[in-house]
Amino acid sequence: MTELSSQLYGRSLITGIDESPERLWAPPWMRITAVDPVTLAPLPEGEVGILRIDDLANLDSCISIQTADFGRVFADATVELLGRDKASTPRGCSLAIEEALTR
Repeated sequence: MTELSSQLYGRSLITGIDESPERLWAPPWMRITAVDPVTLAPLPEGEVGILRIDDLANLDSCISIQTADFGRVFADATVELLGRDKASTPRGCSLAIEEALTR
């Protein structure tokens, strides 16, 4: 997401442990929360929901992003990405390429 100033990192870079499926690590200035797709209420650790990202590095931009991506969030600041909501509106830099490939 180009809207974010920070990024998630493969935890294997930090721990040296290869995980499958890999969980991604969020730096301390980011908070990722899984929320219920209907009510947008925060979900308990490990439950599948859509991801909300708060990024304190975004000083001159928005600080929070509500995604359409499903995932699980864990207490050790790791996230498991599970894919995009199929009902969501397509977005992003690659839309022109996707459109060209479907012709």
